[in-house]
Amino acid sequence: MLIPVRAIFGALILVCSVPHAWAGASNLKSGAYGAELKLAVAPLDQGRVTGYFVTLDKTCRVYFHGLPKGEIYQIAVANAADANFASYGELLLTYDGDTPIVQLNVAMPPGCKTAAPDLANTKYRLQYKADWQGIRLISAKRAYFHSEAHESTKQRAYVVKWDAVAVLRETPAFARVQYLDDKVATTGWLRQEDVAPPEFSPELAYVRTQLPPMQGKWPQGALPVEVRAFLNARERCEHFEGEEGTDTARRQFLAAALKRECGDAKQRFAVLNAVYAKRPAEAKFLKDNAPNP
Repeated sequence: MLIPVRAIFGALILVCSVPHAWAGASNLKSGAYGAELKLAVAPLDQGRVTGYFVTLDKTCRVYFHGLPKGEIYQIAVANAADANFASYGELLLTYDGDTPIVQLNVAMPPGCKTAAPDLANTKYRLQYKADWQGIRLISAKRAYFHSEAHESTKQRAYVVKWDAVAVLRETPAFARVQYLDDKVATTGWLRQEDVAPPEFSPELAYVRTQLPPMQGKWPQGALPVEVRAFLNARERCEHFEGEEGTDTARRQFLAAALKRECGDAKQRFAVLNAVYAKRPAEAKFLKDNAPNP
């Protein structure tokens, strides 16, 4: 939220996609992909992509980052409304001539399922390019804009925790950013300590480059993103189950992590069991890869 700038927000126009051809992930461009999706590519940071997806009614906001792997990006997704949510999937890139078109093949947060489109089947076409080095979330309760990269230039306008900004320039202490929920491109300097790094949680740092261990093969060949997300949740659960609580603080941390990660794995497992209950091969795969009771 930007005060007082947010009041002038207006929606962008979504441009429909047309037939396209495959191209390398390294050619992905920073900019706006329709009304809902903003992407930034950092060539000097392993080609990392950072992104922000927000529905037009603002009820669903997700952030993601990832690294290129061939013609796709492996990405990790966070939910601005739920710091404990994490999901993993792929950003797919195609081209219409020189214009990039992307798809997000990821499992969305539960609260986004009614507001967000079917991302795996929705194509987002580059609407305009931007000179963005990265997209970041605000980590401070309030982050005040500065007119210059100096504490003495603090202004009254601010953004709040989990708002998204695009980074234009950086110094060790400040980042010049553009507020992403503002159609007039409000820019200014924010303190680096008020802006979260791309990997601001262990879950986001865990970008999958391969499938976690599993029994057997998914009968349909291509593993659905919801099943991949379950397997990753189960693996995170098993990781914390194997950790040792050496002191009171560590035991409390592990108890909270186990409740969060194992609860997530079991919830995803229950949903998938219901979806595939009448398909014996898929149901057997899920049973063979069930989380610990």
